[in-house]
Amino acid sequence: VVPPAGQKLRRIYGEKDLLIALSLQHGAFNDVDAAELAALATALVYQAKREERGVRPRLPSVSLEVATDAIIVQWSRLTDLEDAERLPQTGEPDLGLVWPMYKWAKGKHLQLALNGTELAAGDFVRWTKQVIDLLDQLAKVPDLPPGLRRRCIDAIALIRRGVVAYSA
Repeated sequence: VVPPAGQKLRRIYGEKDLLIALSLQHGAFNDVDAAELAALATALVYQAKREERGVRPRLPSVSLEVATDAIIVQWSRLTDLEDAERLPQTGEPDLGLVWPMYKWAKGKHLQLALNGTELAAGDFVRWTKQVIDLLDQLAKVPDLPPGLRRRCIDAIALIRRGVVAYSA
């Protein structure tokens, strides 16, 4: 018999699938709106081309800060367990695409969304498709908290537009 947490994990595919399932289980996605959810999802799929570790950026909203903190706590716990068991470590959540995705989800033109980044438009489109895939997976997880499925669907609608929709 597969426990409820395992049932949720069965619907999630990706490099950070266990981290996503743990974050879901601990409510990281519960208090963000659709645009914030799209931005938050980038931390779970995006990986910068080069190591750009440094000061954590200020995020667009308090609820996004709280949700990101919850994911980072789960990542820290998970990597501690992976280390103790000598397993490969789950990659750290990357916040490098949060602001561009948030701006895009809020309806900004692509050039404005990417302003201040070194990200090429084609790379942004590719990452956005991965965010859409994750949000679609989350929407199909059984027994989601109230409203989360709808926010996943709404987030997809917010970011599947313009060049992203055209390239699909």
